[in-house]
Amino acid sequence: MHIKDKPRAYYILIVLLFLLIIKMIVFFDGRVLVWLYDGASQHLSALTYYSDYLREILSNFIHGNFSIPGWDLAIGEGSDILTTLHYYCIGDPLAVLSVFFPAESMFMCYELIIYIRVILSGLSFMYFMRTYDGGRLKDRISDLALASGAVLYTFSAWIVMMMTRHPFFMNPMILMPLLLAGVELLMQRKRFGQMALTVMICALSNLYFLYIMALLTVIYVAVRFISEYGKDIRNMMLSLGRVTIEAVIGALMAAVILYPVGLVFIGDSRVGGSGNLGVFYPLDYYLSLPGAIMSGYWSYYLFIGVGVAGIFACYIALTRKGRRPLKAYVIISAVCLIFPVLGLVLNGFAYASNRWAFAIPLICAAALAVCFEDMTAMTWKDLIPLGVVAALSVASSIYLESWTGIAMTAFGVIVITVLVFIRKESAKPVIIFAAVSVSSLILILFYYSSFLPQLANAPWLNIYYYGSEAQYIRRIAGDETTRYSGNILTENVSPIAGISSTQFYWSNANPYVGEYRTDTGSPEYRLYYYSGYDSSYAQLSLAGCSYYAQSDRKTEPEPYGYTPIDSMDIGYTIKKADMPVNLLYTYDNTVNVSYWKSLSPTDRQMLITDTMVTEDSPNTSVGTPPSTMLATDITDGEEGRKILTFEGHPNSETYITVSNIKTNMIDEHYFFFIEVPQTEERYMFQYYTMSNWYNGRDEFTINLGWHEEAINEAIVFVDDNYPYTADLKASVIDVGQVENNIKERFADTSDIRIETRDRGSEIIFETENDKDAYYVLAVPYAKGWRAYVDGIETDIMRANLQYMGIEIPEGHHDVRFEYRSDAGTGMIISAAGIIAYIGYMVYGTICKNRKVRG
Repeated sequence: MHIKDKPRAYYILIVLLFLLIIKMIVFFDGRVLVWLYDGASQHLSALTYYSDYLREILSNFIHGNFSIPGWDLAIGEGSDILTTLHYYCIGDPLAVLSVFFPAESMFMCYELIIYIRVILSGLSFMYFMRTYDGGRLKDRISDLALASGAVLYTFSAWIVMMMTRHPFFMNPMILMPLLLAGVELLMQRKRFGQMALTVMICALSNLYFLYIMALLTVIYVAVRFISEYGKDIRNMMLSLGRVTIEAVIGALMAAVILYPVGLVFIGDSRVGGSGNLGVFYPLDYYLSLPGAIMSGYWSYYLFIGVGVAGIFACYIALTRKGRRPLKAYVIISAVCLIFPVLGLVLNGFAYASNRWAFAIPLICAAALAVCFEDMTAMTWKDLIPLGVVAALSVASSIYLESWTGIAMTAFGVIVITVLVFIRKESAKPVIIFAAVSVSSLILILFYYSSFLPQLANAPWLNIYYYGSEAQYIRRIAGDETTRYSGNILTENVSPIAGISSTQFYWSNANPYVGEYRTDTGSPEYRLYYYSGYDSSYAQLSLAGCSYYAQSDRKTEPEPYGYTPIDSMDIGYTIKKADMPVNLLYTYDNTVNVSYWKSLSPTDRQMLITDTMVTEDSPNTSVGTPPSTMLATDITDGEEGRKILTFEGHPNSETYITVSNIKTNMIDEHYFFFIEVPQTEERYMFQYYTMSNWYNGRDEFTINLGWHEEAINEAIVFVDDNYPYTADLKASVIDVGQVENNIKERFADTSDIRIETRDRGSEIIFETENDKDAYYVLAVPYAKGWRAYVDGIETDIMRANLQYMGIEIPEGHHDVRFEYRSDAGTGMIISAAGIIAYIGYMVYGTICKNRKVRG
């Protein structure tokens, strides 16, 4: 059978060959397709957790327990499972495969899902092209044209690079063509219900990309409807109504995930912060753009890389007659690439980015398939724009130091030149298909040859997850409900170990935790990425940290109140708290949060060792205000150094607060360094100027550690001597006073055994106190929590900004906290959506049958 009769088979043959090449490159270097950074700490970690989570749910169902854990104390200090992990795997149909793989071999499942996504993306593209333009092009697009477009689409830089960086970012490459195919089929009045199902899968898979794909679909619909219907408003509105109805029904069916995740998305700290948004991007962006379109580039998510074939196909679409919708899509995508405000809108108003750029390979691949015959008929006149494209691409690639872009450009120029001058017309389609395939192979070979060192190997992953400090402390603690901390912790391994920690690195973070860390000046620049409490004794104690993992690297301040109990080969000293602490403590007094806001960061630390802060308190002040600030003299040193002198206190933690940071620099980041001459210690924190990472914070409080002798001097400076101004102040916290206050907090609770069920979705304990008291449970506050004292529901207060507090009267009481996810409400909405879908399909079938009989 001829190749032209088997486009899908030929496409799959090429894809399997290229995937085999990728696997061989990775395998023979002893590595797997897991990025050492976000791949290990987020994506594979989430998939491993999800696998265990699914097995637990299935086991519960088999044994007649139909409860589904909604909260896990081991995700940071505690977090909603669905809203935290949905961004990575929960809801993705392919992630369900993880249930069949043991944890130690989860990287195999991870790779398998990547390969499946690659194959499905091209098949999805071919399906869309069979429906495109009302299906009128179905018989005019040759099989080689369709296969060429599919190969270009599948091995564009977006997929090639996301395979190793963020694999679930490949999902839109599968779903976007299916969404658009659903629109086309509704315009043709065929296959009612398909778009609704696609919208449902999109919403279940990832809310973030659902938002982007929804906007892109709106643009697609606007262009297609204007092109198709013109002034025929009636049919335009009928088609628009069908598209809208199916989109709404699909969203309703997905509400079990869409509703709770949507509520979190609205309150996300990254939504609404536009960073540095000017009319244009920095010059560096535009210098990088031609090279990024040719071969891809990581900055601003310019993972485009469609080669000369993709670029020239768009040129043909723009310069030849007809194909107005395709022209419009090319122009709109170019405009979106140029202006950052459009990148901001398409990125959920978080910051200007091109995470929508997965649509560009779709446009280029569609242009290649549609304009395939025109590309075989190019003349020498087309070599002039080819020269311009080549010059821009090579210049940009040289600027980016990208040999990939130079190689792809050179190869593309040769192929186009051959197409212009070759006389054998029948050979041209084969040449184009072969050229697209070879260009994709060039991208693969160059990318993986440079990216290999950033990929993990299986033994390293095994140590990362199962030889971590989290697993070690879990074994020491046994079944005790406890928590550990540290300033430099292995990222996101505590959920796999099943122990609570202060480390958190997931994209959807609790906003109350972020507010607390901002108010205490915690030195991190991302409020969804943090490790500990900067060795602060007060904060560690009130977080219930019984254990501390101190890195052997000399960048971590010495924590007070923790004694070493063991050392680990992987570079940690494990310490245990000298004073018994747990996740529960009491207060006699409260103060309103407005008073907290009026204090300095270190005064706030001292305040919560004595008084509970809550929005509900009528008290607007305390008897003896905390006083930690020191008179600070500042003199200028060499190379922009600021020398701070002050009268420190013995047996204290010393802090330097850097606030009101001002700079004219944009899209830059500073490393602030603080040296302590007396001890020769150096500490640092990172500060981003107005840029994508900027979140409005300009106050950071850095702990110089606990010292028995007074610290009287500190030197502050910035790397590369960047110009800046800032207010610099020193403060001290007397750990003796903190220790006395902490003893009072835990006096009635240190012996209480806290029982958890369903991963921490239910927390149970008994209290015995001789007077009324405010109890704080050191678990992040969330609106899904309910508290019951002796079976009677009681109000939960937001205590100390981030935790939960309740008032308990004197005497003996049984207390239970229970978490109810918003997924319950979403489930009801989903049920209504399914009923609506069934009704819609029945109605459509009845109407269709009537039309046939008529």
